[in-house]
Order: sequence, then C-alpha cells, then structure tokens
Amino acid sequence: MRMTPPEGPETGCERIPLRTTPASRSRPTPPMSSDPARVSEPEAVRRDEFREELAAAQHVLTRVPGARSPLVLFDRDVLGAQVELWRRHLAFVEPYFAIKACNVPAVLQYFDALGLSFDAANAGEIRMLEGLGVAPERVVVTHPIRDEEDLRAIARYKPRSLVVDGPAELRKLQHAGIPGPAYAPELLVRVELPFGGLSGKYGATVAQPIPQPDGLPRWQITDRFVRRILEEARKVERESGFGFSAFGLSAHVGTNSTSVDKYLILLRVFEHLSTRLAGHGFDISVFDVGGGYPDLEAPMLVGATQAGLMAQLGHIMGEFAAAHPRARLVAEPGRFLVSSAGSIVIGVMQVDKRRNLFAPDGTSWEVAHLKVQMNDGLYGNLLGERHDDKD
Repeated sequence: MRMTPPEGPETGCERIPLRTTPASRSRPTPPMSSDPARVSEPEAVRRDEFREELAAAQHVLTRVPGARSPLVLFDRDVLGAQVELWRRHLAFVEPYFAIKACNVPAVLQYFDALGLSFDAANAGEIRMLEGLGVAPERVVVTHPIRDEEDLRAIARYKPRSLVVDGPAELRKLQHAGIPGPAYAPELLVRVELPFGGLSGKYGATVAQPIPQPDGLPRWQITDRFVRRILEEARKVERESGFGFSAFGLSAHVGTNSTSVDKYLILLRVFEHLSTRLAGHGFDISVFDVGGGYPDLEAPMLVGATQAGLMAQLGHIMGEFAAAHPRARLVAEPGRFLVSSAGSIVIGVMQVDKRRNLFAPDGTSWEVAHLKVQMNDGLYGNLLGERHDDKD
C-alpha cells in the first residue's frame, strides 16, 4: 500500500478503527458419508443435485450435436434465484454483473433479459456487449487503466460510467475526445482500501495506518488525492468545453469476502470523502460499492450463509442509501451470481491402480489408490482453483 504523510484537521482526515472478520479456512465442508443409513440432510441435498447435474450432462452429450466434454453447463433457475436474492436484500443497489466472472454469451443474454446491467473491464468485453445489443447506458467500465484499444472502444460505445484512479487517465480520455459533444459519462474515482488483494490493487490513496497503544490498526482518512483527480477533471472540462454528467466514488473490498465489517468501513470512507469533497464544490452523486460478494461456500466456512450475509449487507447499505436519497448506488457482483449455477462436465480418460502417494517435497506413503486422468485441469475450466482467495 502506498503511504502518505499524516495530515492535520484542515485536510479533512478521520481516524477509522479497522476490525474486520476475515474468512477462515479452518472449517472445511465435511465429506459425504459412505453409509446410506447415515446420510445427513445436506448430504442428501448434494446427492440429489449431483443426480440432476449428471442427468443434464448426459442429455447434452447425447442430444446436442457436436457436444463433448469438457464443457460447462449453467442452470438458468439458479442464475435467476441469485438475481432474486440480490434484489430481495439490495433492491436499492443496481447490480452491474462483472463479465470477467463469466463471459458465456448465453449467460450474459439471460442476465440482459432479467434487466441486469454490466461491468466491462476492457475493449474485448465492450465488443461482446455490443454484439449482444446491450444498451451502453447499462454499462460501467471499471478497469481504471486503459490502452488505446480500450479508449477507442469507449469512445465508440459510450458506456454510462467510467472508473479512473489518477490524473493521467483523465488526460488519456481527453485525447480520445471524452467528454465530448455527444458523450458525457459519469466519472467514478477508484479509491484504495487497506484490506490487501483487489481492495488495494488500484485506486487513489485515502488511508494511512496510525500506530495505536492497544495494537489495533486504525487509519487516517484523507480526501487529498481524490480531490486532486477531481480538480484535474474540472480542468479537462474547461479545456474541452464539455463536461462529465456526474462524479462518483468506487471501491472494492476484495475477492469472495465474508466480512460485513469491510463493507462498513467502505461506506464510512465514502461518507467521509463525500462530505469533505462537497466542501470543495464536488457533488458526489454515484457510489460504486464494488464486488467481492461471496459464493455459497465461503460463508459456510465461517459458520454463516450467503443469504444471511446479504441480509446484513442490505441493512447497512440501506442505512447509507437512506442518508443519500439523491445518490445512485451501484455494485459489481460476479461470482455471487454465477458460481453456484455452473457445473463442469469432465471426461475420465484413464484410471490406474497405484500404491504410492507422493507429496511435492518428495515424501511418500504406501497406500492403495486410483490415479485418474481427466480431459480438463488448471489450464482449462479449473483455472479458478488458482485464485487469490485460495490457500
């Protein structure tokens, strides 16, 4: 994380205690019982789901011309149920589906039919949405650093909102004719949060750690760097003669988060920044609360449920929305909407009986087992098993 010197009260700093609840990997899901008489209700549900998935896979492989493994199947009922879960608890937060979580055209078309908006990261994802006929006013482009191809795609497609994290990106937009006579996007400034991972990968510095006698981390919040970006945006407006339609803030708490505290801190940072920036003449009317909403499994590892966490988030974000009735709240859910709806169909190519197991350090154990060779792996559909939230 970039460090900034301490600032005095005149710069609008606030000390925020940081107490987060990270996901623990110490309570894995128990294995399925091999004794039919001792099958628990969750195990029975999983077995029923497996039978349904197996039947769907067999149907596709035998009835769809040219279908072969490996392939990925999506259950539209589950996709729809996840959208309904979001709308039940966060109806006041407009979801922009993060295409990077799943760029399957059929899934995007289904979400489009359900009225979802989209988070596109780059020119390739913009072209995909163009090809599907998605209206640009339902798109936010969130990657804050762009190349020439990205800029040309944005200028052509004219998405509703653009995220930036520095003055240099504003000058890139200006050279691409943005804003212009026929295009006035919302400009969202990405801010860096102190949680590691995606929360601090991009963004203007707003937090600096302050040592405390009790050892608990606390952070001093400043609007200086966000204000500098917005002041540069005002210069671009004056020089070009065209303006942005609105200013906003954007942040991300990190991948697959089960910590409600992190979202609380995000909202407190937004509250502080918007108040301070209003004193400098900047009306913050869009708040992008980012992604990080968990899949079904992560909450179970900390003794919670996905629906329970969404209910808690709905409560705290509802309070924030009520305090900002004129503002627009948006989010970038990805895996939350698709992870539980997909099934990977993998073919078994070979099964060998083996007697020795080897660890990466060379340790071996003599135990009878089967070695299974499949036609998929980490360089295919299982690439997600190597991710920043995996141990």
